[in-house]
Amino acid sequence: MRYKNFIYNEERGFVFAYVPKVACTNWKSLMRYMVGKEDWLDNKLAHDKTGSGLRFLDADSNESDVLTNPDVKKFAMVRDPYSRTLSAYLNKVEKRLPVRPSKKTDHFEKIVDEIEQFRQVFLQDDVYPEINFEVFLLWLKYSKSWHVGDEHWAPQHILLKQPGLRFDFIGRFEELQRDAAHILSEIGCDQSFPSQKDVKFAPTNAKSKIDHYYTDATRTLVNDLFERDFQCFGYEKTMSSSPAVTRPLKRHPVKIDAFKKIKDLKIPVGSIIDVGVLNGTEELMQAYPGKHHILVEPVSEFFPAIRKKYDEAGLDYTLIEAAASNKDGTTRLRTVSVNQGKSITHARMVNFDGQGDEFRDVRSRTVASIVSSGEFVGPFLLKVDVDGAEEMVMQGAERVLHQCSVVCIEVGAQNFFDRIDLLLKHGFVLFDIVDLCYFDNRLAQFDFIFVNKNMLNQQQAAIFFGGFSAAKWQAYRPNALNSNTKV
Repeated sequence: MRYKNFIYNEERGFVFAYVPKVACTNWKSLMRYMVGKEDWLDNKLAHDKTGSGLRFLDADSNESDVLTNPDVKKFAMVRDPYSRTLSAYLNKVEKRLPVRPSKKTDHFEKIVDEIEQFRQVFLQDDVYPEINFEVFLLWLKYSKSWHVGDEHWAPQHILLKQPGLRFDFIGRFEELQRDAAHILSEIGCDQSFPSQKDVKFAPTNAKSKIDHYYTDATRTLVNDLFERDFQCFGYEKTMSSSPAVTRPLKRHPVKIDAFKKIKDLKIPVGSIIDVGVLNGTEELMQAYPGKHHILVEPVSEFFPAIRKKYDEAGLDYTLIEAAASNKDGTTRLRTVSVNQGKSITHARMVNFDGQGDEFRDVRSRTVASIVSSGEFVGPFLLKVDVDGAEEMVMQGAERVLHQCSVVCIEVGAQNFFDRIDLLLKHGFVLFDIVDLCYFDNRLAQFDFIFVNKNMLNQQQAAIFFGGFSAAKWQAYRPNALNSNTKV
């Protein structure tokens, strides 16, 4: 979206591009003074595009050719993203808190109401019990609502960007007196720069409040949201490296959230059978730290890293050095690297005698034979990720599926039915679809998580047990809150 914030003074031969929250009212007032308006200090008229008497360029019309005319000088002012974003929040959001149930006649009251809806639906109530600066930034980052593009907090490089445009001078709000004087001299203005008192616009004093409002989390969010502003206008981030921000949304289509919900529903899990470990399955380690992890992995190069990770985490585990398959014995394995041959990233069972270093013979075990030893406690959570041999693994697990409460299996967009056929036949129901992966913007693979229907019913945890409740209904739309969202 292009904002029509380029004011053109044809008589004087210059364009001034205003940026909201960068002394915007003061500059518009000065522009009105320069076209002879006696009431130039009226701040309401300054923001009235139809009544201000100013000529605003339409960037979507041929009039935008003015911006590429070398005889027309172009000026703008920018501001440190930290103080500008806080100023926008203080002026447009915080002053309208708490959220009122009355009719939303004010534009920004409606936006505040939308932020509150976002908080209630997507954020954790115990962490974010009400709107604050961090909630506002999370709304900017995650909602992708139409209103996140409002010019009061839109990135400055977007507001000032037009095809072929080169500014003669861009001043800084932090050097307002010096840079404003330079611009006024260049455009031939004989009026000094008006104060906030002159234009009757109360300052937010955002700069003096930065220490109070900024935390590691809010600073990181601003760094991410306004990365290009920092780069384009030479502002320095005050953190050399951004700390991780705890993922705030209530629910995501990822394994860890699905496993947490399964635990909340008290679906019994005695041990974890992790088929295809690579270097370790973080989600299972986090969700079930107190359970025994049976790690089935055939690639010996991964063994040291596996032992190190699980030992350091203090987890109880057994490493089964074999490939899970549909029979006990040996199988042919082909190792593959997608990292330019630096390390093995994938291993697949093959049914031909390939030659070369990437082929090897390894021991094969069925999940049923691993469980039949009796040393492991059920019911089992079975995770299968073996780069194409999932059907063989499931065939080898069929005799003990009744002992499994949860099955997580990687599938592809082209083969998912074949890989889950046994689960459907043995009374499993789909619980979640997680970790969607795209290739060339096309769905390529994902993980299905199934739960044993009998165990689900035993816990009275069927999805609509107890009836439907509108309060529990939530459409997962990470980039939208309503139908007005831009795509």
